[in-house]
Order: sequence, then C-alpha cells, then structure tokens
Amino acid sequence: MYNGDEVRNRFEYSLNDWRKEEVCLTHIKSINEFSLFNPSQMKSQMSIWRKDAKAGKLKIMRYNNKTKTIKGKEYYTLVVQPYKNEKMCDCEMDVMGLFGVGEMVSGYMYMFNNVKNRDMTYEYVMKGVSEPTGGKNVFGTEESGDEEK
Repeated sequence: MYNGDEVRNRFEYSLNDWRKEEVCLTHIKSINEFSLFNPSQMKSQMSIWRKDAKAGKLKIMRYNNKTKTIKGKEYYTLVVQPYKNEKMCDCEMDVMGLFGVGEMVSGYMYMFNNVKNRDMTYEYVMKGVSEPTGGKNVFGTEESGDEEK
C-alpha cells in the first residue's frame, strides 16, 4: 500500500534531484522507488521495449503521451502497458502517475524533460506495431493525447 503524501514527497525530491544529463523519471514498483535514467540506460530500456512490443508483450498508446506542467516546468509522459494476445494485462495503477502527475493509468509511466526524447522513444518502440484505436480511459470515455493530429 502506498502513502500518497510520502510518494508525492519522494516524487518532488526526484524532480529536484534531476540532473541535466538525465532524460526521464519513472517509479520502479518492485522496489517502490523513483529512478532517473541517463541516455545509456534509456537506450537499453528502449531496446528491451522494442523487442517486447514486436513480440506483442507491450504497447505504448499515443493517447497517453501527455504534457504536464509541474511547478512551472513542462514534462512529457508516456505509459508502457503489458499486453498478451492483443489485450492489455491487468496491472496496478502507476504510482507516479496517480500521486505525482495526476493521471490514473495502469502500467508504467515514464516522464521526460524533453518532448523530442519522449516522441523518439514512442516512435522507436512502436514502429510497425499496431496500436488499438479508440482508446478508453478508466471511465470508459475517449482519450486523446498531446500528439493527435
């Protein structure tokens, strides 16, 4: 069980600790801690995601690509969601999304400090991978992210 105030405090600490060379922030559920990724770590993670996306094990939905302003600074989110047989697997709501960003999403949220890095990650992982259309949020209503044309 998560304590919302504690998670928010650790989230804010991570934002303040974000160094220039780091490209994204996420909450790692297995250890209940926030982690900042440098470019090398992110490239390794992207390779894993790309392999899993091609195998149908995960998807990144464009409608979850959002821009959030936190303490006057813009951040850019994407959400990695596990899939099996073209259906999203049951998984917990993302702690960073819920308590830090204010988004109720299942899966794994990653927050970037540069929109180009977020978009490049999405494009690399999802290139040639089908994405379901007509995304619905937890309330059953249509979603639209920042990237809709």
